[in-house]
Amino acid sequence: MAKYNTIQAAIGTSVLLIVIWPLMADDSKPATHMERPCQSAYVLSAMVDQIKAKMTAGDGVTADLKKKIAQAAAGLAAPRDEQITKMSGPILIVLTKQLEQIQTKQHLLRGPTVNIIAKLANLSGHQSAVETLSDIKVKGLDLGNGDPNSANNGKTNINFKSTSADEIKKCHKQLDAQEKHFANWVQTAKLYSLKLFTAAVTAEDNSNVRKPAVGKTSGAAPCSKNDVTGTVTTSAAAACIIDGPVTTAKPLHLTKGTGDFGLAGKAVTDTTDFKQFAQKTAIDLLEVTADWGKTTMTFDTGKITSYSSDDDFRAAVGATWAGLSREAALGDKSEAAPQLISTKYGDDSTFSNRYWDKLTQIKLPTTLLGEKQPQTIKEVKTMDEASKMLLQALLEVTTKNQASPSCPTKTEKAEEPKKTPHECKKHKTAEDCKKETGCDFDEKKDPKCFPKAETDKKDEKSFSSNMRVSVLQVFAALVLAAL
Repeated sequence: MAKYNTIQAAIGTSVLLIVIWPLMADDSKPATHMERPCQSAYVLSAMVDQIKAKMTAGDGVTADLKKKIAQAAAGLAAPRDEQITKMSGPILIVLTKQLEQIQTKQHLLRGPTVNIIAKLANLSGHQSAVETLSDIKVKGLDLGNGDPNSANNGKTNINFKSTSADEIKKCHKQLDAQEKHFANWVQTAKLYSLKLFTAAVTAEDNSNVRKPAVGKTSGAAPCSKNDVTGTVTTSAAAACIIDGPVTTAKPLHLTKGTGDFGLAGKAVTDTTDFKQFAQKTAIDLLEVTADWGKTTMTFDTGKITSYSSDDDFRAAVGATWAGLSREAALGDKSEAAPQLISTKYGDDSTFSNRYWDKLTQIKLPTTLLGEKQPQTIKEVKTMDEASKMLLQALLEVTTKNQASPSCPTKTEKAEEPKKTPHECKKHKTAEDCKKETGCDFDEKKDPKCFPKAETDKKDEKSFSSNMRVSVLQVFAALVLAAL
């Protein structure tokens, strides 16, 4: 018996779900909440706010990237901290790439996004106007006398009313509870349909009595005629006006279909046709939301994994710490770059402490190029400040090199003058010739003893000293050139 009851309960529940399922509205779809013009106006306005939020979210990311770029660039000039200087170069490469990519995405999306914001705002304002214009009614009226000519002054005036501001606020207030769904309203999958309205004058109907109408009471009673009753109750026998609508809201259903919302060729052919304007707006909305759905404008500067997947970063790390070529650093079998990244930068849990925390604590000179500057790199927020640090560091390197030119060391010998042919040819034997520094002997030549030929080989230590270019100078030149 218990098993039978369980089966019966399950069947009952299934039947109930079948009955009520079609009635369960999907609050995540905007069309669910567009049953009145005031609701449509609210939904469209909420869409505008959500699309704006998508744009401003990207602005926040770019602002953070610009600050981090300035701090990493300042790290290139970090005094007496070679480790931070080396770490900053590869980091700076990725940050600048990310900034450029996000700004490019913003640029490509800005035009269509601004366009759809303007169109949605236009439609929202239109629907707000329709809410008022589609609800114009003749007010109920008690003439106070059966004969209009005998009615008191003002009793025969025909007056109108419409949706009040308080009623519109109440309409909007009801939708405030749907805030958790606002973001869904601008998702492609939820834009299956939209519902808008236009205002229309109520059609003439001479076959029936319908509101508004003229009526008459025989005593204290609601104003009525046949089966039509108004809201005004007379105090005595009198002619009266049954209140009723003059205008009405005419629904306009827009269904996505193949993505054209019923607009042939997705093109407006009549700029005066509101329906075509609404259809084109729906098309543009669908396309913009699809573009935003495919666009990522996030970058976590505090995780090393945000950088380590970038080929340029791995190549820069390999070159900076191991002198690896790009091919060697990025080769399929190469573990050098990943190992260096792990050793020098740590993992996601330690990276910020190893780099950003130490970087931002570095103290700066009290003045840069004669101007008072922030105390630590943490206060550096713009490339203007960072570029001054880089430039001053370059100037200091240049000044130091000029003040301390390269000189021979104690182990270096001064270069002897080249031997002349006259000094060498006096030697007739190979033994005597070779004893003379700077001379060479060849039995087949005449004279057999002659000055040694010079080579293009330079002293490697002197050459490397003259050609030495620091990591700071290379990156500083690149950064300053980009400003």
